[in-house]
Formats: sequence, structure tokens, C-alpha cells
Amino acid sequence: MLKNSLLWELIPPESDAISFLFGTMHVKDEIAYQHINRVIAKLSWCDALMCEIDLDKAQTGIPPTTYLIPNGSLSSLLTPHKYEKYRRVMLKTYKIDLNHYQHLYPLVIFNKISEALLSNDRGVSLDSYLWNQAKKLKLETSGIEDLHDHVSLIGKLDMDVQLKMLKSVIKNTGTFKRSLHKITQLYAGERIQTLYKYTKASMGSFRAPLIYNRNRIMAEKIYENQNQKSFYAVGAAHLAGNKGVLRLLKQMKYKLKPI
Repeated sequence: MLKNSLLWELIPPESDAISFLFGTMHVKDEIAYQHINRVIAKLSWCDALMCEIDLDKAQTGIPPTTYLIPNGSLSSLLTPHKYEKYRRVMLKTYKIDLNHYQHLYPLVIFNKISEALLSNDRGVSLDSYLWNQAKKLKLETSGIEDLHDHVSLIGKLDMDVQLKMLKSVIKNTGTFKRSLHKITQLYAGERIQTLYKYTKASMGSFRAPLIYNRNRIMAEKIYENQNQKSFYAVGAAHLAGNKGVLRLLKQMKYKLKPI
């Protein structure tokens, strides 16, 4: 059983270059910054930062059409009655006008709702903050995943399942709010195993493409990069589980130490 920690020391099998792995939340809420002091202390000890993707390239390397439904919109996927009903609910509950986002993939709108329920305390997401701090420290910065593969993934996810997830959030607003609160509390408490299980349950058939497959990519990249003292920042749900990054690294003969 993994210990409750978002920050881990990684001792590679074939190198003396110790690295660190940290589980982030991709949000601007103060809850994500609870552990920032000890994180920055370890970041400053490293030579490089690797987030899930290269955040500099993401500024200019993502085509505007990437997150748009091909040849359609949410209003074309729903009956006029349901679309207007969902629009009213989102305006009232989440202060989001569906008309402004109807051309986006349902999963993108799902994420917009999550962001709307959290605060904008810090102005930038935790990942961006770490990226900016690494720049100030003159560290190398790059992405673990290929940018194109990362952003194109959403277009490969079953549209009906995406739509079902969005409908559930709109129709069960109270349940979703409680679920999001639960996730933030688990994160604050660094309960990575429970956080993984909770996230996995909400993913349904998207577990493999959004979690398991990407975990493998992350672990392999860390292994390939074992000769460099690096700080890796990935979503906290990727850490734990039998197919989690920590378990995969252990199978690669890494020694892991919670911090």
C-alpha cells in the first residue's frame, strides 16, 4: 500500500541522478497550492522540469479547431427542448452560458464546469506556476507527452460517452458538486490511493485512454530520462493504482521514497 504523499523521491536503477515526482491539480484554486513550499524546495534542487505537456509549445502549437466538435455542435446532438433545458440549468447553477461553448467537445465543457466551481485564487493553474518558477530558476522545461498526441486524444474518445458524462453533470448538479469537493479534500490530504480510485470510478470506459495508457507513457519517459535530475509534475490521479506511475516505476527497479 502506497503511503499518502503527493511528492516522491525517485532513485533510478542505473543512475545516481535522483529525481522527484509530484501529483498536481490542473486548477487555479488555493487548494492545489497547499503543498507548494516543499515542492519548490525540491524543484530548485533539480536541473529540469517536465510537466505533462510543454506549456510553452501549448500556447502556439494547439490549432483552434482541436477542441471543436467536427461539423457539429451540442445543439445538433440534443433535441431543442433538452438543449434549452440544459442551458438554463448551467446558467443558474454554474453561471455558464452553453451557447458560448456548444461547439466544444462535451468533455471540454465538463472541464469548464469543474473550473467554474473552483476559485481563481492564484490566477494561474498549479502546473503553470511550477513552469514559471522553473523558468526563474533557469531550469530546462519540457513535456512528458507529445503535444499532438495529448491534445488530439479527446477527438478519439467516444462522443456518446462524452455526452453521457456531460448530461450527468447537468442533471445531477448536487452530486457533482459533492464529488468535486471530495476530490479536492482527498488532494489536500494527499490520499493518492483513494483519489485514484475515486477518479477511476468517474472515468468509466475512458480509464484506459485517459489514465492507464498515459501512465505507461509517463513512466517510460521518466525511465529514459533517468540520467538527469528532473522534477516531474503530473495529475495526481496518475500516481497510484496497480497501473499507476509509481507502481510502473517500481517494476522498472526504481526506489521510491515519499516526502
